[in-house]
Amino acid sequence: MRRATSVLLALAAFLCTFAPAPPSARAEIVDRIDESAPELECAKWFGDAPAKWEKFRGRVVVLHFSRPEVVTSRAAAGSLRDFAKKWATKPVTVIEVALSVEEASVAAYVSRDAPPWPVGHDAAGATAAKFPGTSVPRTYLIGPDGRIFWHAHILALTDAMVQEQLDRIAFVAPGPEVKLGKGCARAAGDMRWADALAAAAKLETDAKASDADREIARQVRAEVPRAFQVDLGRAEKLVTERDYGLAWRRFERMLVRFKGTVHEKAVQDRMAELDAKEIVPFCRKGQDRLDDLMTKWPTRTRSDVEKLIVAIDEWDSLYGETRPAERAAKFREEMTALLATKPKR
Repeated sequence: MRRATSVLLALAAFLCTFAPAPPSARAEIVDRIDESAPELECAKWFGDAPAKWEKFRGRVVVLHFSRPEVVTSRAAAGSLRDFAKKWATKPVTVIEVALSVEEASVAAYVSRDAPPWPVGHDAAGATAAKFPGTSVPRTYLIGPDGRIFWHAHILALTDAMVQEQLDRIAFVAPGPEVKLGKGCARAAGDMRWADALAAAAKLETDAKASDADREIARQVRAEVPRAFQVDLGRAEKLVTERDYGLAWRRFERMLVRFKGTVHEKAVQDRMAELDAKEIVPFCRKGQDRLDDLMTKWPTRTRSDVEKLIVAIDEWDSLYGETRPAERAAKFREEMTALLATKPKR
């Protein structure tokens, strides 16, 4: 694909080039972190069809996309089975969505491997379009509040990530013994940390608060600095990788979450430091444009796909040396494959 030659893009080449990371290390898909998980639409379910996401509130969900007839998906199926076995006694649900034109392929997989979780046949790609990606298999970790916490390859899903979401159940779905602490828990579940801390302070001095209420307050006080370090670590990792567009989004979310806390100024200062670098606004603009191409451009007709491929090439002529260029290249490959399935006029 083409490479830009302007001075600004030369600077981009210096600051944003990278060595490709292994597939298990990154989510090579549109960034969906912190968004509410879209509802699932499958032509047929093998096993009990999953309920709406609201019914899963208080549970952690692993949503796995596969192509049963492809060797890479068959290899990942073993990892998914190991994961399900490890967390079987916890409030964790596994759901698989099979991307296959033929229902018979999905039926054969279910008959042969007997996966102990529901498998949906996404014949038209309706669900895959809501959870877009440039590779299969891919996996989403959805928290107890129904928001997407993580997405990448199943082998990159760690026990710590799952446990972090299990720990949040106390805030998202507190037990019946929690009375006065429900508001505090709700604020923590929404990651409105200033509100959660204020509510915790009231609980600590309220003579009517039960031990369960005070335990919520204690957990909030422990969770806020821990959550800050986790969020900061994720954002700074993206900065180190020169993935400035996604890094900026992480800091924007942190600014909302930690507004009114002792951590707010640290976030503001870091964002100001990044924004002062000429390359950062440039990369942010490129990431936003790429996301629009990957999520908003129609692909119903052959003409739609042809125009999209041209638009991807135009994007690459400007941002081809930035970190998202690898994602753009894989997306182009996917669209080229899709074009081959569209009838010629």
